[in-house]
This record gives sequence, structure tokens and C-alpha cells, in this order.
Amino acid sequence: MKVLFITTRLFFHRDSGRKVSLYNYCKGMHERLGAEVYVYSFLQDSVPKDVADKPDFIRDVRLAARVSRWETAATLFSLLFQRSVPLQWSLFYSRKNKKALQSYIDEIRPDVVIVDMIRLAPYIERLHFSAKSIADMDDLLSRRYENMLVTQKMGFFKRLIYRAERARLERAEYKYGNLYDRVIFVSPVETAIFNERIPGKAITVSQSVDVKFFQSTPKRSAQAENLLFIGNCTYAPNADSVVEIGRKIMPLLFGMELKVVGAYTEELQKRVQGLAVRLEGKAEDVRACAAEAALFLCPISYGSGVKTKILEAMAMGLPVITNSIGAEGIEAQDGVHFLVRNGAAETAQAVRLLLSDRALAERIGRNGQALVFTKYSVERTMYDMEKALS
Repeated sequence: MKVLFITTRLFFHRDSGRKVSLYNYCKGMHERLGAEVYVYSFLQDSVPKDVADKPDFIRDVRLAARVSRWETAATLFSLLFQRSVPLQWSLFYSRKNKKALQSYIDEIRPDVVIVDMIRLAPYIERLHFSAKSIADMDDLLSRRYENMLVTQKMGFFKRLIYRAERARLERAEYKYGNLYDRVIFVSPVETAIFNERIPGKAITVSQSVDVKFFQSTPKRSAQAENLLFIGNCTYAPNADSVVEIGRKIMPLLFGMELKVVGAYTEELQKRVQGLAVRLEGKAEDVRACAAEAALFLCPISYGSGVKTKILEAMAMGLPVITNSIGAEGIEAQDGVHFLVRNGAAETAQAVRLLLSDRALAERIGRNGQALVFTKYSVERTMYDMEKALS
């Protein structure tokens, strides 16, 4: 079976949740399902030299041509008359890429074509092939935008653009969902929402974790006091979540500090000045950071879908405290596999509880790890992926 995956970014450097998901999907399809995996990738946040790091389970990679400002402007103008296409499509469409993609499809003759996220979905109307088509939505981006509009402060014009794009995204999700043979989401919550509108079209293919890698996490020290957050903080939802923790929760935890591991910007550095937040930058091995932490503190300010960072923290045996947004889509039980608390006071109280009751913290950490190893292994994910491909 030949699978062509058209992606919004190269994912060989797994420095974000979406890249981890794409990497594990492709690795699993090759190693578990015997697929030849081909990738046509745009360079949303990558550089061409990253192709040199192509893993062995990818048969071939082609890079999309850069979309010029003039091409983006022309597409944006055409979208004035197409209300069911997201504005962000303009960052990915060009006639050159359409021609290159069609040529690649004609060359390799794939059995399955998977398109990454709603922003690339309109290519289905511009390409010709007989292969099965799958829209890998990841999440309902319209819900994420709605969440941002409710929770985030925005200027008038930014809010106007986000409201317009949210409406476009919602229309596009169902329009293109109808055009593809199958739609996949990482969260069962969003699969259920989508299937209410288009029954039976969507299936959940969740995030997965590298069980073998996380099984070798060093044992945590019984005296560990660190509050840990791991995430790529060049990504706005992660950065905003860190700032919210620093401003609202940490003042209630006198004498404690949040250790943040992951890339960050100068802007974030300025935003956390004076807060009990320490930006550590990227870590060579996050497992070593987990061994020095008492718990993983990760309430999410806004977003949708399943949060890879929370699954990976659970896989390392860390007791996790998150909120309803962070817990969404994870098939875990509050008080058994993690703690779910909404509001600064309730979250701070949960932190103090786990620091004072180490037996409870250890139990929650073990339960969470066992759950992730069972429900979010690559083997389990590929069982669902096989159903999507068949």
C-alpha cells in the first residue's frame, strides 16, 4: 500500500505536538501496516535542510514551492467570493504546487492520499486521483478559534478577522468533510461533534506516545519540589498558558516556582518578568527534567483536540494537574489518572494536595502512565488508523 501524506510542515524534528502526531502516524503506517509512505510537505515552520533528517520509514519527500506574497494576495482576493474556504488556504495554494502535486500523484500512484488539516483540504477540488482520500483534520479548528474569541483579549480588527475566519472554518470543515472519503480527528469529542452533522464520516485516530522511550524515564526523587511545564512556547497557546499560570496560580503558591522547558521567544521572556516562572529553554532529554519534578502543572488557556504534552507527561509517570480544556479528549478519569481543576484557587489547592500527599501523587502518576501505555501506544493508534485506511 502506498500512502501520500500532504503536510503543512516537515515533522522530522518533533518539537510540537502536531509534529509528534505526524511522525508517529507515518512511522506506524510503515512499521505496523507495511505502507510505503511518501510526503509532500510545505515549510510552515521548517527549512529545506531539515529534509536531510528524513527518517528511514519515509520512502520519499518532496518540498512544496514557497507561496509568494503576490500569490497569497491573489488567492485572498478570490476568497472574497468563496465563503466556505478558510483565509489561511491562501498561505498554501499556488498553481505551481497544484501542478507539482498532480505530477507527484501521477508518478507514485498512491492507494491513499492523506491531507493534513483543514487549511490544505481545498486541494481535493484541484487534484485528480482514484486513491482513497482522507482529511486528517487533527481538531475542529473552528472550535479552537471560538475558544480564543471567548477567552482572549484582542483588538477590534484582530477580533473581526478571527470571527470571520472562525465562520469560514466551520463551513469548510463540513464542506470538505463531505468531499473526502474519511475524516480523522485525534479527539473522540470532536469526532462525535462532526458525526452529528455527517454521520459515520469521521473516526478517531488519537495521538500516540513512544512507549519504549518513556518507559526508560528515571525514577523521580521522593523529595522533588519542582512544578514542571513542558511545551514549545513559541506556539501562542503554550506561551499564553504559561503566562496565565504565572499571573493567576503561582501567586497562590508562595515560595514555589514553575519550571518551563521548551523553546521560547523574547516576548515571552518579557511577559513573565517578575512572575514565579523560570524559562529553561529546550532540554536535550525531557525525561531527565521529569525525574526532578514533583508534578506537571498544565492548565491550558485555550485550544482543542488532545494535548500531546499531557500524554507525554503521564507517560513519564508525572502526576498531572490540568483543566477541562487540557483534559478534553483524553480517556482518563479525574482523581484517578490526573487531576482536573478549573480556576486558580482550585488548581493551587490541588498542587498543595499532591505535594503534601506523596502517596496520592505517586498513585496518580502510576495510574496515568499505565493508561497512556495501554490506550495511547503506537500499536493502539495504528489499529484505528488501519480502520481509516481500509
